[in-house]
Amino acid sequence: MTPPGDGLADQEEFWMLLVLLAALLLNWPLLTMTGPDKMLMGFPLRLIYLGIIWLSIILATYLFDRRTGR
Repeated sequence: MTPPGDGLADQEEFWMLLVLLAALLLNWPLLTMTGPDKMLMGFPLRLIYLGIIWLSIILATYLFDRRTGR
């Protein structure tokens, strides 16, 4: 029996989950929650939200790829 997370099916499921999560978080209704006039330390809140989501997706991809040892 293989430990969880080692199979090819688990890798494909993770990639599908990551793509769906990214599409959901970058979808228009969530982007409009941070109105165009809301600012945080002089930066538009929408820009900060996009940056955090973008970096999170890249970090998750890097960590998963590193864990699978390709």
